[in-house]
Amino acid sequence: MGFKFPEGAFKVQEGSLVAEHGQGMYSAWVGLAYQEPPDNFFGRLLWTAGVLGQLIVSTLTFPAAIGSFLMEESVQSYGMGAYMLASSGYYDLLDIYLSEYATFIGTINTAVKSLATVNPIAGGAVIIYIEAAKQSYNAFRDIADRKLIEQAAKDEKLRLKMLQEATKGTIHVSSSPTNAEIWLDGVNTEQLTPETLKLIDDGVHTFELRKFNTKLDAWDIFVFDVKVTAGYKSEILARIPPGITSPEEDEPDPDFAQIRLSSTPSNAEIYINGEDTGLLTPETFKAVDPGTHTLKLRIYSRRREEWDEMEFNLTVEENKKYEYKVNIPAQTHTEEPPSGGTEEDEEPQLPDFMKATVTGDYAIDGDTFVTDTGERIRILGIDAPEMGQPYSQESKEMMHDMVSGKKVYLKIQVNVPLDIYGRTLAICTTSRGTLAYLLLIEGLARVLIFDDAEFDATYYTTAETLAKERKVGIWSELP
Repeated sequence: MGFKFPEGAFKVQEGSLVAEHGQGMYSAWVGLAYQEPPDNFFGRLLWTAGVLGQLIVSTLTFPAAIGSFLMEESVQSYGMGAYMLASSGYYDLLDIYLSEYATFIGTINTAVKSLATVNPIAGGAVIIYIEAAKQSYNAFRDIADRKLIEQAAKDEKLRLKMLQEATKGTIHVSSSPTNAEIWLDGVNTEQLTPETLKLIDDGVHTFELRKFNTKLDAWDIFVFDVKVTAGYKSEILARIPPGITSPEEDEPDPDFAQIRLSSTPSNAEIYINGEDTGLLTPETFKAVDPGTHTLKLRIYSRRREEWDEMEFNLTVEENKKYEYKVNIPAQTHTEEPPSGGTEEDEEPQLPDFMKATVTGDYAIDGDTFVTDTGERIRILGIDAPEMGQPYSQESKEMMHDMVSGKKVYLKIQVNVPLDIYGRTLAICTTSRGTLAYLLLIEGLARVLIFDDAEFDATYYTTAETLAKERKVGIWSELP
């Protein structure tokens, strides 16, 4: 890149002739200094007189020399500023700075040439330095131009990425068990759960989670559809039950019946005709003999350290599909009552709340989180913003921060321990305090109390009122 100064940078209205004369004087004095003395006596005498005259003039014009060197220092200081900007990476500022730097070099170059008329030696030395400053300017200009081009390319790439993400959706897929293959619309993504898939087209997509079952020596495949919304992130938590296949493989043998069993709570052990199948709900049995079968579902309650069981009979016919959803009530047993009992014996009175301790894993949203064992906990007393609503992300992030890797103490209503989605309903507390209260006081949730609630909600309504008065979170737009 050639050295170019702004037009007019070297022009001085009244000093241009003086500058040209100074350059001429400097050239003449330099030529005299480097010219070999003549061989004849008179020529050598004149040459010696000229050199001595040059020294004398330079000595007598010492103030002009000081001025020339001060101008050199100013150019050096200007160059140091360019060096600091380049070293710091502020190339946009360097681009502006170099324009001023070029103008400054041109002005000093004109001034020094004028001083060279009076003191050719000092002026000449500074002129040489000015030439070096021009080369330094060239180097800085080349660096600035290259870096600005690179930055423009990065900015354009980032802009295109943001534009692309705004027109695509994001899905976070996790499963139990983990490390399941993720297939999207029939194509293997080469990713394993848990994983976040980005840049998915807006619309409904078919997901397949595949996990190889070493006990059955077969693939467990779980298929489901998810609606992806551009610009939003969805959270999917799927359980892959053993033996679940894709729809095209789901046709029963015409000589047998097919039974689909699910339960609340899920993950209950399944016994058929007294034999342990080794499987947990939800589960599909595709080769069931026609006739009547005795089924028993049982699940261990860690809160009460007891087994909850449900036993019932099913009559099935060949070449038919059956689906049963079974609610396993707490403390329902098939064992005979202890000897000595009478009909008048009173039923044991359960407390209003059961207590438990879990470890939080991650938040699904602002009022629901998942434990490290895969249990979903829905906080009682509040309703956080849904995905896509204002402050939904802030609410979710606060929930995640409060529960991830933390011990969470639960109080579960005995009368309604689960909601219709199978989530455990509980008042949740950590070392920071009651989670519902902490979310309400920050304006990241609303009070939601149902008629069957067994707890005093005054504590919650007070927190919500304070958030409204402070106009924080979802209440920030209140008049």
